[in-house]
Amino acid sequence: MGQWRTIGIKPLLNPNWQLSTAAEYTKQRYFDSTAQNGNTKLVSATLVWARTPRQFFYLGGDFNRETTKVKQYGSDTKSLRIGWGQEWSKGISSRLGLGFSQRHYKDQAVLGGLIPLGKVRKDRIFNVNLTLWKRDWHLFGITPKLQFSYRKQKSNIPSLYSYDRQNLNLIFEKSF
Repeated sequence: MGQWRTIGIKPLLNPNWQLSTAAEYTKQRYFDSTAQNGNTKLVSATLVWARTPRQFFYLGGDFNRETTKVKQYGSDTKSLRIGWGQEWSKGISSRLGLGFSQRHYKDQAVLGGLIPLGKVRKDRIFNVNLTLWKRDWHLFGITPKLQFSYRKQKSNIPSLYSYDRQNLNLIFEKSF
């Protein structure tokens, strides 16, 4: 469970360029695992270039600091994102995003609170997301979208924290 506050600005640099920034503070409270209680602070910036009215590209970066009651669960994450959005003929749209993150934890990992692993955990995370939809398919302002996502996480404690994950989701989205 969490409480959050977000602020952001989206200044137009000119008609084709936009810079979006955000800052977020979240309090995290868990009923059954108080060791992870704490807060998260995020700052983010994304530069968007609309090459044409039907195509855009973006480049963004984030810094996220998670502070927890038990130090081993706290971390700092630095991320870089790039992406491309396109409106195609016949009403098809696509969005492709790539991301890379480095997450560094604050203290040595301890398995189950009993077995010290002798290392401070460090993860490298790679993400790919592809979303496809048909712009004229909607009902009550809700548009179905098909999203494929891939995540590869490489950890310096690989037997516990390295993995590959693929998801295919049907998303129902409404813009306000």
